Amino acid sequence: MQVVTNEQFVTNRARIGKIGTLVGLLALLAGFFTSLNIELIALSYGLLILGLLGFNIGRYNTIRFGSRPRQHEILANSLKGLDQKYILLNYVKGVPASHLLLSPLGIFLIETRVHDGEINCEGDRCHRKRSFSTLIRGFVEGGLGSPSKDVRRGVEGVKAFLAEKLGAEMAEAVPVEGIVVFTNPLAQLKTVNPTVTVLTPKDLKAHIRSPQGRTKMLGEAYRKLCEVFEVDRARGQKKDK
Repeated sequence: MQVVTNEQFVTNRARIGKIGTLVGLLALLAGFFTSLNIELIALSYGLLILGLLGFNIGRYNTIRFGSRPRQHEILANSLKGLDQKYILLNYVKGVPASHLLLSPLGIFLIETRVHDGEINCEGDRCHRKRSFSTLIRGFVEGGLGSPSKDVRRGVEGVKAFLAEKLGAEMAEAVPVEGIVVFTNPLAQLKTVNPTVTVLTPKDLKAHIRSPQGRTKMLGEAYRKLCEVFEVDRARGQKKDK
C-alpha cells in the first residue's frame, strides 16, 4: 500500500495543540489568582473562559495530531499488506475528507474517532457508557457526535467532488463507501445493525479485502481516479505541478 500525507498540516495542528494547551493552562492559572481579588472578578471570569477554551482546543489537537501514534499512522499500520494499487490519502489539500483510501474497488472514506471505553453503536447512533470519567474526558476529547451522519455527509461530499471533476456519468462508476474506525486501543465496540460500518483498526484491512458484493472498477476508471486526486500511481505521491 502507498501512503500520501500532508505532513505540514499535521505539524501545524500539533503545534496548535501545544500552544493552545499552554495558553489555556496559563490563563486558568491567571484566572485563579485574579479571583482572589474581588475587584478583578470580571477579569478572572474572562481569563477562566479563555483558559478553558484554549485548553480544550489544545488538547483536542494534541490527541489527534500530537500524540503517537497519530490517527493516520494507525490507519496506515492497520492497512499494511495491501498492494500498491491501494493509496491512502491523509489530510491532502483539496481532498474533501481527512482520510480516503483509493483502490481498484473504488473509494473508502474513513472517519476516525479517538474515544475509548465501552461504545455502543445501534442503528444511526453511537454512545459511550455513561460515567463521571467519560463525562470529564468528553470535554477534552470532544463529543462523540454522530459518526454515521459524518460518514454519510463525507460520502456525499466525495461524490459531488467526483461529479465536478469527472462528470456525472464517470463519477457514478466509482463506488464510495464510508467506514467509521475507533482508533483508541481501549475502545470496546458493541454494534447492533449500525447504518454504516463501524470497526477497530485490527478489523479494517479484512473489511477492505472482503468482496461483499463489490466489483472491481475498470482500469480506465482507476486511472482517472488517480488523476483526479493528483496521485502518481507508481510512487504513491502527489504529482508535482
